[in-house]
Amino acid sequence: MREIGGFFEFEFDKKVEYYYDASAKVNSGRNAINYVLQASKTKKVYVPFFTCETVIEPIKTLGLEYVFYEIDENMEIKDIKPDMLKKNEKIIYINYFGIKNKYVDRLAEKYTDKLIIDNTQAFFKKPIENTHNCYSPRKFFGVPDGGYVYTTRKLVEPLERESSFERCQSLLARVENNASDVYDLYAQHNKDMCFRPLKSMSQLTQSILSSIDYEKIKLIRERNFLYLHNQLNPYNNLNIAVEQIIGPMVYPLWVEKEGLRYFLIQHKVYVPTYWKEVIDYVGDVKKVESKFVKYLLPIPIDQRYDINDMQRIAILVKTFLQK
Repeated sequence: MREIGGFFEFEFDKKVEYYYDASAKVNSGRNAINYVLQASKTKKVYVPFFTCETVIEPIKTLGLEYVFYEIDENMEIKDIKPDMLKKNEKIIYINYFGIKNKYVDRLAEKYTDKLIIDNTQAFFKKPIENTHNCYSPRKFFGVPDGGYVYTTRKLVEPLERESSFERCQSLLARVENNASDVYDLYAQHNKDMCFRPLKSMSQLTQSILSSIDYEKIKLIRERNFLYLHNQLNPYNNLNIAVEQIIGPMVYPLWVEKEGLRYFLIQHKVYVPTYWKEVIDYVGDVKKVESKFVKYLLPIPIDQRYDINDMQRIAILVKTFLQK
């Protein structure tokens, strides 16, 4: 029986969830991959060297065989052909930073249902039929959990629903504090999410995701990205086709000059490192994946920032590189 009365909760404007018709709504991007692997009865997985350990964790948890593969300087698959994959084998390709959308389309034509498209960095890239598509809204919006799955197969057993109110403290604290002041709290919540079992998306996250103006956010991200690209492309070793851009996560700047990341952080432009563990996987600092770890800077371009912020970033980068 529905309760009537009592104290108020947070109120969210009722709009349409971007991926309202997903095959499954789960509690993280990592568990979106977990869901696909289980539902498709996968036995072996091909994984790029240049990947986060959270992608590999569900593969290990499920006891599956996995093999690393290399990518080239354009972040494209080097040596794994579709006919190399046997029955119950899958290849994971990451839509890096949301800039490889056209390439993902080509891969889908070749690999079809053997392809798992990791769109955790490409929220606005719509799913492709006859493939497996995974999303992580936490990388794009202020939500405590969440993942979307579009897949050709579904799990039979229903999932237990996630509860996320206990992991909202960092999101609430961020409203009234600088990121640097509450980062440890965020890091702890993020660590907790990495070890959550596969569950369905929390009602809290689903309510937040049903209240977002997605088109506005997408356009802001594209505007900021294109501004930085116009300013910094002459310095960028990464080949970026702007026609592939669909609401990207960050602006990836590949500049092989020591100290730029630290210089930006000193000036309160927080640029993370993706992903330090890759160097251990590759075992060769001269490989392109190792260079990406060391020199590729994922610069924030999200909906919290305007052109003035992008201009400040561009000036900082140019100042450092022209010294």
